[in-house]
Amino acid sequence: MILPALALALQSGLSVGAAPSEPTLFMVGTRDSAGLSKWLVAKHWAHRPFAKGLFEVQAHPDSLAELARLPGIERIEAPARQTHHSLDASRTRLDAQPVHLGQGLAHPYHGTGVLVGIIDVGFDLKHYAFLDSSGNSRVIRLWDHTNSTGTPPAGYQTGSLFSGSGLAAMQRSGSLSHHGTHVTGLAAGRTWKASGGDWWGVADDARIALVECGSGCQQLGNGLEYLFKLADSLKLPAVVNMSWGSLNGPRDGKSSDCIRGAALLGPGKLAVVSAGNSGREAGHAVHVFSSDTARLALEVSAGVETQGQDTIRKLFFNEVELWGDSARSYRTWVEFLDSATGTPLSGSPSYLSPTIWKDISEQNVVGKDTFWISGNLETRSGQGGTRLSISTSRAHTALRVGILSENATVHAWIWEEGLEFRSETAGRCRGCIVPDHEQIISDKATCPQFISVGAIDGEDGSAADFTSRGPGRGILPKPDISAPGVGIVSSLNSWVDDGTPIVGSAGTSFWGQMSGTSMSAPLVTGAMALLLEADPALTPEKAIAALKGAGTTHDPAIGWRSLDVMKLFQEKGLQATGIRTHRAPTSERATRSWVTPTGTKIAIPAGARSMDSHPGGIAWLQTCTVQGCASQGIVRP
Repeated sequence: MILPALALALQSGLSVGAAPSEPTLFMVGTRDSAGLSKWLVAKHWAHRPFAKGLFEVQAHPDSLAELARLPGIERIEAPARQTHHSLDASRTRLDAQPVHLGQGLAHPYHGTGVLVGIIDVGFDLKHYAFLDSSGNSRVIRLWDHTNSTGTPPAGYQTGSLFSGSGLAAMQRSGSLSHHGTHVTGLAAGRTWKASGGDWWGVADDARIALVECGSGCQQLGNGLEYLFKLADSLKLPAVVNMSWGSLNGPRDGKSSDCIRGAALLGPGKLAVVSAGNSGREAGHAVHVFSSDTARLALEVSAGVETQGQDTIRKLFFNEVELWGDSARSYRTWVEFLDSATGTPLSGSPSYLSPTIWKDISEQNVVGKDTFWISGNLETRSGQGGTRLSISTSRAHTALRVGILSENATVHAWIWEEGLEFRSETAGRCRGCIVPDHEQIISDKATCPQFISVGAIDGEDGSAADFTSRGPGRGILPKPDISAPGVGIVSSLNSWVDDGTPIVGSAGTSFWGQMSGTSMSAPLVTGAMALLLEADPALTPEKAIAALKGAGTTHDPAIGWRSLDVMKLFQEKGLQATGIRTHRAPTSERATRSWVTPTGTKIAIPAGARSMDSHPGGIAWLQTCTVQGCASQGIVRP
C-alpha cells in the first residue's frame, strides 16, 4: 500500500522525503455526490462511485488539501497502514460430518450450487483439494492483481482475469505464499484420507472463485464486489472469505469498508472476515480527558533495510494512530527522549484533530539521531484521526506521544510489529496511559454485516492467545463467533518452501499446519456455504443470528463459542421432518430410545417428545416396532 512521505520511502526504496511517484486510492465521502462527481471529472481524476456518497478516488496525497476544501466533503480515508493476512490455530470436526452425510437432515449438504469466493494471496490451482470427484477443477475464475498479461474484469483497471482454457493452463497465482491455498482448502477443499490424518474442507463441493490481491491486499472491496457480480451472473448464492485485517481505523463499524460492504451484501450474499492476530500485544490505550494532558510511552524496536542514495541503511519505524470524537478537538505531538534517563530532548510540532485531511511530514535531528514523522490527519464516520509513522536512525529509541484535550475520549492503537507501548512502570513515563489488550480487533471485523470470526484452541476451547480481542466500538459486539484456529491442517502450495510444517502429501499436493484467525474464518465460510445450499436467500442478519443461536457461551473478546455446523442446521430448523414429527401407529406398540455412538441404549424419559435429544450429547434416535427397529439421524442437545 502507498503512504505519504516516509512510509513510501521505506516500502519502495525511495529516499526519505521523495514525492510519491504514482497516485494512491482513497475513499472519499461526501454529502454532495453530484457536485463531487462533476469536480472529479473536470479535474480528470480517476474515480468510481459507490453507495451512500462514497467514491474511490485516485489522487496524489499532496493534492488532497484542495479536495478537502470542497463543500460537503465528510471524509478522506487513507489506505490502511498495511493489511495483514491474519496468520498464526486446532482442527476439530466442527460436527460438520453429520451434515455431509445428511444424518437427521432432508439430504446431505456439501455446498453444491454455492459459490465460495476467496480474496487472498498465493493459490495452487492444481491442488488435489480443489478438484471434484471426476478430477476436474472446481476453480472457475481467478482475478490475479499481480498479473498484467491479460485484461481485468469489465469495469476494473488492474490485474488479469482468467477462466476456461486460460485458467486451466495456469499452475498458480502470482504471490509466493501458502496462505490462499490453505484458506481455500479449509473453506472448500476436497477430502483427502491419508495415514497421517483426514483432511477436508467444510463445503467440499462448492464452486470456487479466487481473487489474488497481491502484497498488502488493497483490493478487498473491489474483490468483494466482483465476486458477487460473478455469483449474480451464474445465479448462485455466494459467501466470500477475507482472512485479512486492517490495522487502522476507529474500530467502530462505520468505515467505508462497512458502508460499501452493507451495500453489496444481502439475501444470498454473505462475507466472513477474520478478527486479526494482535492479541498477544498490549496494543491499545484509552484516556478520557478533562482539560488535561496524557502521554503514551513508546519504543521503536524493529528495523527495515531500505535502499537510498546508493547505500543500504536500516531505519526503525512503525505507526501509532489516535481516534477521538470529531465533535471534540485534541492536540498531539511526539517527544524524543534520552534513552538512559527518559528526559525529553526535543519535540515535534503539534497536530490538531479533527480535520478532513492534512499531510504530515517532519524531520528532526536530536543529538546523533534523526527522527522522521509522516502520516496524516483525517476524519471518518464521526471520528477524528491522527496517524503517525515514526522512524528513527537506530533501534530502541525512546519516545512519548503527548495528547491534550478538554473533554474528548481518545483511543490509541499501534501496529504490533516494531513499535511497543511501555507501561507506566517504565522510569521515563510514570503516569503514562497504561496499555491493554482490549479492542485490538481489526477495523473491518467490526462491520455489522460482516460475519466476524475469532480463534479458539480446539484442544480445550479457550481463546487462542493471538486472537484479536473485541468487542469493538460499534453498535454490535464483534467478533460474532469463534472457531478453531491453532495448528490447523489444510492444503499447501507445491512450490513454496518456507518452513511451514508439512504433515502429508499426494503427488505434488501437500498439506500442513498453520495457525491464526485466518484459519478460523474459512471454517465459518464453509459452514455458511452449507447453509446457503439449504437456504439460498439467507441474509447476513439471519446468518449471524443462527451462529449466535447455535453458540453455547458468549465471550465479548471472541464472540460465541463455538462453530458447530449441525447445531446451525438445527437452529435454522433444517432437520428432516420425520425426526421432528414421526409418530408410529399405536397398534405397532412403538418404543423409542436414544442410542449412543458406542451402542448403549438409553430410554427416553416419560414426557419427552420424540424430537427431543439426549441431554448428555450425541445420540441416535431409534424407533422400534414389532416389525423391527430403525435409526434416524443424529440429534444434538
